[in-house]
Amino acid sequence: MAAAALRRDTRHWRLALVAWLTVGVAACGSGSSGGTTPPPPAPADISGAWNLTFTNMAGGGLSCNTSAIAITIVQSSATFTGSGETPWTLSCVSGGTTQSSTDTAATITNGTINGNTVRFSLATSASNQTGTLTGNTIAGTASWTVNVGTGVVTLGGQFSMTR
Repeated sequence: MAAAALRRDTRHWRLALVAWLTVGVAACGSGSSGGTTPPPPAPADISGAWNLTFTNMAGGGLSCNTSAIAITIVQSSATFTGSGETPWTLSCVSGGTTQSSTDTAATITNGTINGNTVRFSLATSASNQTGTLTGNTIAGTASWTVNVGTGVVTLGGQFSMTR
């Protein structure tokens, strides 16, 4: 009787092992082919009209802000450029004195998008912005290296772009 029970248990064990191996081999055979990495997701589409502002740009005794700068962005895959032809104002305070200047053009260069991270220069590579895209807003930090007549100053602050 013990020998019959042992044969029955061994047979069940072998059936379980065969079933397990069958499922395991089938699972190994499914899925993607041979270790290829899936392509990265397409970059977010940020083309179109935006309003760009800079705030709390400070350094070297200066504190500066801009009015809204109307920018149109043209995107090609993960890179972009931008331009604007409407007046905007840069206002800076130094030692209690405010000075403002108005410009009628703005240019975005060196724009890249990686995931939700957006980087670009405003006119020159001496003006760098890095921000995060969330919905219809891009916000982040800005760093400008500018010659203010008495020397070169680096201003750091924030920027925001909204559609």
